[in-house]
Amino acid sequence: MNKITKRIIEKIGQPELLEQFSGLSQSVPNSLFQINKTQTNKLTPAKILKSYRSNRFVAPSALDPAKFYQLEADMTCKASSDGIKPVLLSPVAPLGSSSVFGCVDQNNVMVDSGEEIIPFSARVNGKDYKDG
Repeated sequence: MNKITKRIIEKIGQPELLEQFSGLSQSVPNSLFQINKTQTNKLTPAKILKSYRSNRFVAPSALDPAKFYQLEADMTCKASSDGIKPVLLSPVAPLGSSSVFGCVDQNNVMVDSGEEIIPFSARVNGKDYKDG
C-alpha cells in the first residue's frame, strides 16, 4: 500500500475498506467518481484556465497536425506495402493490462467502467491479445 492510500485509510479509520472495495464488481468503484464531481464543483473558469497555463500535460502540441497525420498515413501505407497489416487499436484495455504486461503501477492508470484508458495503446495492445 502506498503512502497516500495508507494516509487516507488511517484518516477515515477503516483499514478493511480497501480490501472490501477490491471484492466489488469492477463497475462499482466508478461510483467513487463522486469524489471527482465534488472536487469539480469547487472549480471556477479562472481556475481551469490557470490549470491550462500551468499543466504541461494539457498544453497543445507544437507539432504541425497536417504534417503529423501525413507522416502517420505514409508510415501506415509503407507498413502495408511491406506486408504488415496495420490495426487500429482501441484506446481502452482490460483492467490490469498496464501493470501486468508493463511496468506501470496501477495507481498511475486511469480506469473507467472497469477498463483502463490507454492513450498510447500500442504499449499494451501491441500483442493483439492473442490466445496462448
